[in-house]
Amino acid sequence: MERDSKEVLEWIKQIPNPVLQREIIQSGMYRLSEADPKMAAEFVSILPPGQRQVNLITQVAESWGEGKFDEALEWVKSLPDGQAKNSAYERLGYRWVDHDVKEAAAFAKDLSSGQLRDQMFSRIADDWPWRDPKEAMQFAEGLPTDAARERY
Repeated sequence: MERDSKEVLEWIKQIPNPVLQREIIQSGMYRLSEADPKMAAEFVSILPPGQRQVNLITQVAESWGEGKFDEALEWVKSLPDGQAKNSAYERLGYRWVDHDVKEAAAFAKDLSSGQLRDQMFSRIADDWPWRDPKEAMQFAEGLPTDAARERY
């Protein structure tokens, strides 16, 4: 499978028009991430680092998370730390809260301060109190006293 992905990538690289290259990759990745997210994940892993790779990793995470959330989450956890991983977590955030709000909250609580943590807490705060206000309040009381707690 890796050989096939590399061959496709090499074929795409030979297309002289960069706009056409992007269109083929984006169109193909959308279809591939819907049909075979594992293959799509393998394909994006061999792309050169950069914003295109970040965007496609995020797309794969979102598509994969729609059908097989647990597999998508494990894949995102395995990504190297950085913009792509954070972006993929952001996209999975809504589904994670729907899937398992307690697990999403535990993950967010362990994050260092930053945009990803704030976004996760925002999603959790929008959802959990409607499901179980008592548990949501207990969780909020256990948060450190910082801006995230104030928003929660």
